[in-house]
Amino acid sequence: MTDKNSGLSRRKVLIGIAGVGGAGALGSVGTYAALSDTQVSGIDFTAGSIGLEIQTPSDTFEPAESYSDNQGEPVTHEVSWEILNTGTLNATNLKLTSLEVSVSDAGGASKSEIIEHTILEDVSYEGQIHSDAPSTLQELNSSLPLTLVSTQPGTPELPAFEEATRTLSMSVYFDYTGISGDGGFTVSITPTFRVQQQLDDQTTNITDSSENDTGVVLESQEQATNTTDTNTNNTSDGG
Repeated sequence: MTDKNSGLSRRKVLIGIAGVGGAGALGSVGTYAALSDTQVSGIDFTAGSIGLEIQTPSDTFEPAESYSDNQGEPVTHEVSWEILNTGTLNATNLKLTSLEVSVSDAGGASKSEIIEHTILEDVSYEGQIHSDAPSTLQELNSSLPLTLVSTQPGTPELPAFEEATRTLSMSVYFDYTGISGDGGFTVSITPTFRVQQQLDDQTTNITDSSENDTGVVLESQEQATNTTDTNTNNTSDGG
C-alpha cells in the first residue's frame, strides 16, 4: 500500500517537474523572440535639369554719342541677347515666346504709333538672318512664339556642360515720319525665352523660361525747335 502510494506520488512529482520545465522552455523561447534589430539604408536620386540663363543684353549705340557721330541722322540700334543652358540636361527646343515693349517719355506721341513705327531692319539668330521676319516690333510680337534653330536635326540646341551660348540679334530704328511729337522717347524691349528638353523626338515637360535682366532700352532722338510745339498738348498713352 505504501509502495503504491509512493509510486503515484513520484509519478505526479515527475509530471509536475516536466510541466514546469516545459513552461520554462516556452518562457525562454518567448523572451528570445522579443529581441530584434532593424537597419535602414536610404539613397537619394537627383533628377537632371535644364537652366535657361540670359546674359545682359547689349545695345551697340549710346544715344549721346551715336547721334552726334551720325551727324544728326537717324541711327540703327543693334541689340543682342546671349542665351545659355546652365543645367545638366541637353535642351533641344528654344523659343522666343513673348516680347514686352514699353514706352516712356513719349514726347507727345502715343505709345501705339511709336511701337508701330519701331522698325525691324533684320532679325538674326546665330548669324542667320530671318528673311521672313516681321518688319516692326508690333508685327513680331503678334507672330510669336518664334522657334530658334541653328543646329542639325537631332543635335541639342543648347547642350549641357559645354557653356555654348546662342545669340539672338535685332537691328532696330525709328521711322520718325510716322511719329508725332518732338521725340526724345525711350522704347524698352524685354523678350521672354523658353527652353525645353527633348529625347528621341518626344518633347518632355521639363522646361525653363527666363525674362530676368533681358530688357534693352532704345532711346530716340529729340527734335529741338524754336517754335511752339503743337503736339505738346496731345494725350500720350505711353508716358
